[in-house]
Amino acid sequence: MLNCRVSPERLFLDLALGKSDASITDNLGISLGLDINTLYELSAENCVQNHSYERAIKLFKIAKVIASNNWNLQMNIFTRVLQIILKVWKHEF
Repeated sequence: MLNCRVSPERLFLDLALGKSDASITDNLGISLGLDINTLYELSAENCVQNHSYERAIKLFKIAKVIASNNWNLQMNIFTRVLQIILKVWKHEF
């Protein structure tokens, strides 16, 4: 019996470097808890090395959007936690 295994990161990179839809790649990365921003950057660097500059730019842009969305999500979580702390603090005094 042949046991072929591919790491989730390798599958992600293969999808990102291929012609698949970015949403499929995103969904895979998110569902497996992968660091998709870093993986997109690695994919883009691979494209630069292979002189696929248009694809590299597209992948770098995706990585930038993900990083921006992560920052916004973290700030929203921080704001919500701060609101809860202030609400509890207000009730204690």
